[in-house]
Amino acid sequence: VSTQSTWGFNYHLESIKEKDVEDFHAYLNSQPLVRQQYANGKTLEFEATEKRTAQFSDRYNPKNKEGLYLYSGFIVSDADNQAFLGVANLGGSGKNDGHAEMAFLNRPDAWSSATPEVIRKYAVPKDSKLKHNYNGLGTAEVSSLLQYASLLKKQGHQIQGKELEGVNATARVDNPGSWKSCAKAGMEIIDVDCNQAYGPELRYQ
Repeated sequence: VSTQSTWGFNYHLESIKEKDVEDFHAYLNSQPLVRQQYANGKTLEFEATEKRTAQFSDRYNPKNKEGLYLYSGFIVSDADNQAFLGVANLGGSGKNDGHAEMAFLNRPDAWSSATPEVIRKYAVPKDSKLKHNYNGLGTAEVSSLLQYASLLKKQGHQIQGKELEGVNATARVDNPGSWKSCAKAGMEIIDVDCNQAYGPELRYQ
């Protein structure tokens, strides 16, 4: 799916394939700056990224013995020059309550808040194709995932065996880039709490 954001850049979402593991790991999962406010705050080994990529990819496989499971992940790129920007995904909430859980990770040199200092700390080789900081990328991703979830619901695709009732997201209170993206896309805060699986930090839900 390719579309234009309100902020003037064209972005592309494409279902994750196993070939995407190198970019997924190099730009995101191996980077402390990317992972420090996500989940448990730790980077992942390549094998863990490889396993996650295969899991996402397999959900789209029509030969999957359990059938297609379209609540999965997308590679996000610049539609004009194919520069890798991040990963956005929609999956089960872990509560098996008819709600999907969304998440997104973007490379820091594409953050709207990226300062020269932040970009210097980002350890991957600089990609000359990044022509600006992609202001509004997170909001565009959230909006796209919400639209995708609505389409899946209309088409009767269940989440963990149940009809889709809604989409949840969690974001650390000290990660405004994440929760502001959700709010700007129309999501509402329903709780502020800690997720013990990830640590003591407060998170908006």
